[in-house]
Amino acid sequence: MPLLIFAVLFAVVQTPPPVPRQAANKQASQAAEHHSKVNTGQSNSAIPISTGQPPTAPHGDSTANPAAPRNTEGTVSVRELPAVTVSTDGWNIASVILTGIYVLLTATLVGIGFFGVRYARRSLLAIESQLEKMGQQVTEMQSAGQQTQQIIERMKDTAKKELRAYVCISTAQIAFIQERAPSVEVQLKNSGKTPAHDVRMWIALGDGPYPWRTFPPAPEGLDMSISVIGPGEEPQAMEKQFRVFPEDLKLIIGTPILSLYVWGKVTYRDIFGDEWYTEYRLMFGGAERQMLRLENGIPVAFLRTDSEGNKAT
Repeated sequence: MPLLIFAVLFAVVQTPPPVPRQAANKQASQAAEHHSKVNTGQSNSAIPISTGQPPTAPHGDSTANPAAPRNTEGTVSVRELPAVTVSTDGWNIASVILTGIYVLLTATLVGIGFFGVRYARRSLLAIESQLEKMGQQVTEMQSAGQQTQQIIERMKDTAKKELRAYVCISTAQIAFIQERAPSVEVQLKNSGKTPAHDVRMWIALGDGPYPWRTFPPAPEGLDMSISVIGPGEEPQAMEKQFRVFPEDLKLIIGTPILSLYVWGKVTYRDIFGDEWYTEYRLMFGGAERQMLRLENGIPVAFLRTDSEGNKAT
């Protein structure tokens, strides 16, 4: 701001003052008149002095001419010039004032424009920085939203896993009520926290050497049991009987030469409407053969899982 004031004062000082032409001409005419009067006075004071001798009459002239006065030239020295007074009128003063105001306004506008541009540039930089930060915050919020959604999905999945039904094989045994025609009993149990709906199960039997890998799927039109198994209820059993073996094969049943196989599948639906299944493959024989006898003397053996064919969802 001090630099701006100095520039305004400098412009006012450099402005040339108006020339008062009429006043100068008037003063010059007065000075010329005064100088003329001074010269006239000097000329009148130069009076010729008589020497006391009679004038010599020229020869041949009968008439005497009186002596004529002589004009003498003198040097006039002016020690001081007359004072010249310069008067300014109202228009010149107004012109100077308006010029100063114009220069002041121009300098003010230039200063305002300069500082306005700087302020605008700083504002734009600040806005750009804020926009960049806002963009980062939006990205972080989107990332946080995605993480929150993932957490919610995991929580839902965990809740479903904790509350859904789990139907699996509880026990499976083979009983030799008839020595050459054993029967199989497979029990299902719901180990989940909610009921299992539309429980469907099929079971198939087969025999052959160990290992045996011919396990066909359930034939079409196979009757399946349909039920609802609640959590913690008593296991539900499904029974099926093997074919009647010949007499000469009675002693090798359950050995690697003639092992008995039981396989099947259980499907059900939980309270969330999702469908699940359990596939199983059990056997009696192979490398192990363990038999138990009930109190009534009927031999009984527990079926064990095969190395393949057991999976569940």
